[in-house]
Amino acid sequence: FTLLMAATLVVVRGMLVRILVLFMLAIGTIDQWMRTSTRPLSPPGPHRWALPIIGNLPHLMMMTQNLPMHQALCEMSKRYGPLLELRLGGSQRLLVVSLPDIASLVLQKHDKIFSGRAPNIATSILASSPSPGIAFSNPGSKWKLLRRVCTTQLFAPKNLITFRCSFLHSYP
Repeated sequence: FTLLMAATLVVVRGMLVRILVLFMLAIGTIDQWMRTSTRPLSPPGPHRWALPIIGNLPHLMMMTQNLPMHQALCEMSKRYGPLLELRLGGSQRLLVVSLPDIASLVLQKHDKIFSGRAPNIATSILASSPSPGIAFSNPGSKWKLLRRVCTTQLFAPKNLITFRCSFLHSYP
């Protein structure tokens, strides 16, 4: 009798586990459907492949096995159109533009929207320091001044030649 009871408990436990897994899959599917139906319009892209933590990275890895990254993105633009969106990680969205007209529109007309960085703990700590430098400062008047100084003083052709000569002489 106890052997029959133990076998019944094992069968019931297996059924409960299956029901629980199916319930969790149903909840996940409904949650994904609700997110995609209420999501604002975004450019096309391989959204179905976007996994919660790693995003479209597996899809990019499959596309770039035999191709350089720029050719893989070109192939993706043939499939999804001249403007596509990829997800890198959980929340980082990457906009890929493959037409010069759209690229000039994005880079010249809407430059304020696309400039800057996504909020990040590390960059917010570095940007809030007294002198974050050109790499971590947000676009604005200070950033423009730093950029102007770098282009006119630091990266001037005469200085680059000097840096190159000193670099070549420092290593045999």
